[in-house]
Amino acid sequence: ETQSVVKLDPEPGAWTGTFRDDRDINPKGGMPENGLTGHMFAANAQRMDALVVDGGRYGRHRAWRGTQVSSMSPGDPPLVLYPGLLGHEWDEDVDNGWRPAGLQTLATTTVDNVQGIMDWGSTFDSVTATHSLVLHRRGNGTGAFVFGSGTVQWAWGLDSHHDVNDPQRANKYNIR
Repeated sequence: ETQSVVKLDPEPGAWTGTFRDDRDINPKGGMPENGLTGHMFAANAQRMDALVVDGGRYGRHRAWRGTQVSSMSPGDPPLVLYPGLLGHEWDEDVDNGWRPAGLQTLATTTVDNVQGIMDWGSTFDSVTATHSLVLHRRGNGTGAFVFGSGTVQWAWGLDSHHDVNDPQRANKYNIR
């Protein structure tokens, strides 16, 4: 429904578009995803960009305890993680009024010339975007930690066996 100008689902209260879509056709109203995860879908990268961690800036955070990042100092070159880890779809930390209180940034990676979302989910253009790895504690009484990898390919960091991007994604101009 996000790619339409009218509501398509025949169920009156149902919405099948993006959470952030706040147009009148959304019966639930806009509820941007960063209110839950801490960040929002921002880029259709369709590339093999690595995720970069500036240990001098973020390495003292307890999430990095026991890792190579925790021993890095300001001025050290950033740690460049596996190419492709950033993935073909990734998120940014957006301060739009829905951002959770106490959101903590664990890493940022800025990439030029990616397909960036320009509205609620139907228009893209070439932009410079900054991926964010984030963590926050839910304020809903549970106190649960919410980790947001902000990438569909975070699992690539868990082992060395990866299926390469399919041929359609090898063409950066192909949007499915």
